[in-house]
Amino acid sequence: MKRIENLTQDSGWGCTIRSAQMLIGNTLLFKHFEKDYPRELILKLFDDSSRGIQESTFSIQNVCYQALESQGKVPGEWFGVGAMTKILEELNDRFHPVQNFEICVFDENLIGQRILGKGLAQVDEMCSSQFSFEQQSMSFDFKSTRFNQSQPQLGQAQEMTWKNSVLVIINLRLGAELIQPEYAKVLTRYIKLPWFTGFIGGQPGKAFFFLGSNEKELIFLDPHLVQTYRPFSTENIEKIIDNSIPYKISTKVENFGVRVINPDKLDPGVGLSFYIKSEEDYIMLIETLKGMSIEDGENAIFQVFQTEAEMNEALELGQSKLSIRSFSTFSQIKH
Repeated sequence: MKRIENLTQDSGWGCTIRSAQMLIGNTLLFKHFEKDYPRELILKLFDDSSRGIQESTFSIQNVCYQALESQGKVPGEWFGVGAMTKILEELNDRFHPVQNFEICVFDENLIGQRILGKGLAQVDEMCSSQFSFEQQSMSFDFKSTRFNQSQPQLGQAQEMTWKNSVLVIINLRLGAELIQPEYAKVLTRYIKLPWFTGFIGGQPGKAFFFLGSNEKELIFLDPHLVQTYRPFSTENIEKIIDNSIPYKISTKVENFGVRVINPDKLDPGVGLSFYIKSEEDYIMLIETLKGMSIEDGENAIFQVFQTEAEMNEALELGQSKLSIRSFSTFSQIKH
């Protein structure tokens, strides 16, 4: 890989970065793009090269630069799941390497409102730039497809339309030292949802990318085999984009197969992801998560509240099941 300070390899500290790259790649390859989309155009986003900022947005160099800027992490320092997922969102917000693709990361409480901000855009040509908002006064009426905004500087409400696909990542803690068995069973239920695109997790000091499950075990890819950096060939990238030459991967990428592990052997910190491509997806996902949370009862890994007032009332009455293992999720939807 290209040199970062005095480092020439990521052995011992880069596994969470590599697992996060797998999450992005898997989402783009199997959810965002059509099946025949050139994989080389996706792979170049993770090229270990500092020659271009945007063309390799999620490279380990760019991750390290962003981590230093926003979190004070120095190259060579190990990344936790929460820190890494935030960097993914920051890099995507900064460079937007893929058209109509957004990343939205949650640590606690507010799931829903920021997804709307990432997914929707104004139809009004005078205000065509995408919204980015987090105000608690925002509400959305799906029936009229219109936002109501109390902040006067934004002017009158504008017609909105769903424009961007959104990769939603929810950082959870499912136990104290290991994932507790009852929460492991719940986690496997979320893996089976159609919006699921994988999760980042692992063992102490080791991160893996999990892409599915069988009856008893989780299926994952392990980034801990160090490989020699191979320069990424961009000789035909422009021609591939223009469809003037056939698509063919020119960079050799090794595939070392998948592995399985029992979920109760994993560290409790995970970054669970879902992919939303439309307004309908958003509504269905939120309603599904809310229903599953109720069904899971005491073993729910997070909760979904319809409004902030509802969430605060539950907390005051002691009805919330928030603990070190779970983060509340909040969806402010006006029906």
